[in-house]
Amino acid sequence: MEKASLPAPLHKYASSGSLNSVSSDRFTSMWGDKGWTPPSLDTKRDLVGYGNPRNLPKFSWPEKKKIAVSFVLNFEEGSELSVGDGDEQNENVHEVTEEQGDETRDYCVESHFEYGTRVGYWRVIEAFDRYGVKMTVSSCGRAVERSPWIVQDAASRGHEIAAHGYRWSAHAGMSEEEEIRAIDLCSSAIEDAIGKKPVGWHTRSKRSNNTRRLLMERGFLYSDDAYNDDTPYYVDINGNLHLILPYAFDTNDMQFQNTTRFNTARSFSEYVCDSFDWLVNHENFIPRMMTIGLHLRIIGRPGRMPALYSILEHITKSGKAWIVPREEIAKHWINMTAEENSILKSKPLNSGQVVRKSRPQKSFNLLVINPNTSTTATDLIMTHVRQNLPPSVKAVGVTATIGAPTIASESSYAVAQYAVIEAYNTYMNTEGRITPQVILVGCFGDPGVFALREIVEKEGRDIKVIGLAEASMRFALQTPGNYSIITGGEAWGPILRRLAKDLDLTDRLSDIRCLSSDGRQLSENRTLGLNLLRQEILAHNSDPSSIPCTTVILGGGLLAGMAKDIVNVPMTVLDCVQASVSHILAVVKDHTPAVEQ
Repeated sequence: MEKASLPAPLHKYASSGSLNSVSSDRFTSMWGDKGWTPPSLDTKRDLVGYGNPRNLPKFSWPEKKKIAVSFVLNFEEGSELSVGDGDEQNENVHEVTEEQGDETRDYCVESHFEYGTRVGYWRVIEAFDRYGVKMTVSSCGRAVERSPWIVQDAASRGHEIAAHGYRWSAHAGMSEEEEIRAIDLCSSAIEDAIGKKPVGWHTRSKRSNNTRRLLMERGFLYSDDAYNDDTPYYVDINGNLHLILPYAFDTNDMQFQNTTRFNTARSFSEYVCDSFDWLVNHENFIPRMMTIGLHLRIIGRPGRMPALYSILEHITKSGKAWIVPREEIAKHWINMTAEENSILKSKPLNSGQVVRKSRPQKSFNLLVINPNTSTTATDLIMTHVRQNLPPSVKAVGVTATIGAPTIASESSYAVAQYAVIEAYNTYMNTEGRITPQVILVGCFGDPGVFALREIVEKEGRDIKVIGLAEASMRFALQTPGNYSIITGGEAWGPILRRLAKDLDLTDRLSDIRCLSSDGRQLSENRTLGLNLLRQEILAHNSDPSSIPCTTVILGGGLLAGMAKDIVNVPMTVLDCVQASVSHILAVVKDHTPAVEQ
């Protein structure tokens, strides 16, 4: 069964702490009305999820952060299995793993858990205070009843108190009545201690078939009994949608005990920091969420505390993480996905393909200025400009009369800036000319764009001025992932880097790769040019020093029309002229320039 690629939220977080349920049938209908593929909300198993990373929602975290990071401190001490509490056996996982056959009270195990509340908590809370980080304290009800001061102190410092079951035990096998009682006891213990009901839930190990439904009926905002994704998602519970914030066992200090995967503070901190760096550097176009699981009695040991400090130092200093309790992540996710206009189904693009939503055609005039003296280049650019414009748009191309046929150096680029201004003045003083509402500088490098904008503004003309490179980069930013630029001519590297920096478009710019052959040579020998461009794209993809990207812009007016012929490459290849026209149409859609008489 094909699984759709986006979650299905259309409801806002209610201020009372509950969710307004929304029918999944209603959601599916609304998606269909918008022309989107509705999700199939599989209630059995979902082995696809969002699928290709390109299919993830185009949502962002606050403050333009690259990733949401959730620290979860598990408070279980006093709720573990214990013969002394009337259980049939004692907990067998602590600093050692033991076979259970003795039905007598195990003071050894109890003392291992007591370490968490007696010593570990104070070390951990001091570390979070030092770095100003707020976390989620996932608390078992029995533990809260025995040591209410833990959650009271944590709540007073601004940390979220979430529910972790009444006892530190699985819910699978419970009757519905037993599970209702366990959920209600945990929720009540927390509310009695801090005066607020928990909104998040995590079950130890296996949940039951009823757990998520019972949580929704009791107003829980989210649960995290899942380990199958790095991005929040929704599940269908009897026609209503429930938010899942996936948890993690790998970036979790439990591996000091369960598997001895981590045997030093450094091994744990390196693994967690490597995980963070990978998500930030390789998937920063995806709304990823990272969870770091901690336990009072485990991370609180002196030989492990350096790991916590190293992790907090690394993540906070990066400046790239939104580090908040899970409740805040859940509220933000629900509010983002509640905005119908922000839900966009993103499909992978074929090479050279530019996708535009249908929109009413708008009449305007476009002037394209080629700052080179080559009329052949102007004709090529205009051919591809007109192919991508609706009939209602009039486009005129002009060629510079000063400068060089090809920009191949910093000096020729400087001359081209003057050539753009000269070409503009000449055109605007031509009798019978059409008045443009948009000017496109048809050279990938945008010489003269900033100066021309100032001139147009001083003249009081309502004309949008944009360059081929800027328009292409802004269009690339509307697709998921990082983008890179491949162009002809080695002189273009520093020019394009300066331009991207001046335009503040470096955030997702992976790389700029310049071939030794210039655009004219690549265009004149098309077969050779296509081979060279394809080889460079593949080289970028296999270069371990390059930041991976999902989109490549072929930079250069003379490369117009070549992107569609570059096939069998693992990324989308954008034609810079086609992408620029798409960006211009989007700009004009939101802008109604005054028509000069």
